[in-house]
Amino acid sequence: RFIRQVKEWQATCMRAEDRAYGVDLGLQERMVDEFRVIFDIIDNTGSGELDLLGVKRACGLLGQKSLSFEELRKIFEQLDVDGSGAIDFREFLHMTNMANLGKQKGRNTMAAAIFSPFSWSKDDI
Repeated sequence: RFIRQVKEWQATCMRAEDRAYGVDLGLQERMVDEFRVIFDIIDNTGSGELDLLGVKRACGLLGQKSLSFEELRKIFEQLDVDGSGAIDFREFLHMTNMANLGKQKGRNTMAAAIFSPFSWSKDDI
């Protein structure tokens, strides 16, 4: 029971840090929470990271089912900012925010196309 409580406390602290990171990116806390739900759905292993298969799954869930392996690999490399070989939530959050900024400025980027269903402006919330 104690171990479970410690894990819950750690998760709460991490969520607070994620919200603060999102606010620093210019997102509202509610948007960060919604992106977390999406990320957790895509992360079906519960590892807190997405591999190339997870990015493929994300793209499929977002309606981008016809992407080639090369396109998926490029998306993965764009998302994997720290070069760890996995996409953590903050990288995912950063990329969804960049897609939103590109959409607002009229840029047609691959990230904007993939994440546009979940990229809202501050006025949308």
